[in-house]
Amino acid sequence: MIFFASSAANQQDIVKDELTLCGITDTKVGQAGVEFVAELSQAYRFTMTTRIASRVLQALFFDEDVQSADELYDSTMQIPWEEYITPEKTFLITESIKNCNWLNNTHFATLKVKDAIVDRIKEHYEGNRPTVDSEDPDITFHIHIKENSVIGMSISQVQDLQKEATELNNLMLF
Repeated sequence: MIFFASSAANQQDIVKDELTLCGITDTKVGQAGVEFVAELSQAYRFTMTTRIASRVLQALFFDEDVQSADELYDSTMQIPWEEYITPEKTFLITESIKNCNWLNNTHFATLKVKDAIVDRIKEHYEGNRPTVDSEDPDITFHIHIKENSVIGMSISQVQDLQKEATELNNLMLF
């Protein structure tokens, strides 16, 4: 699985060192954090122990040639959202978009992704859908677009990761 640990400026080397301490060596330092390849259990361990990373995202999707909002919607519909969210859950979509020639408003991309998630979930749950919650969502999806590439569509479940890791640690104690 591919993950991204975001960090403050000039902290990427420290995040990389924290990843190494968790046994994660397949890393790539970037401008805003560190991309890494790891098993889910390693990502849990890292999420519980990091003191520097501000957010850990799991990559879900990459598309290097999106030319319109409709293509973004179509590509997003291909993601098995039902594996990540159910109608009972709430969600939020955040975005970072740079130099995209077919997009005049960054929030429009967020709306297209939201529509695709809701439509896919409605197809799988007999018309029921999850709700957007900007205050305290159960799950956060992040879209990153640079020029015409959807660099990543990620999932951030820090609270869930921390809860599951804590439960895992508790089981190990017995």
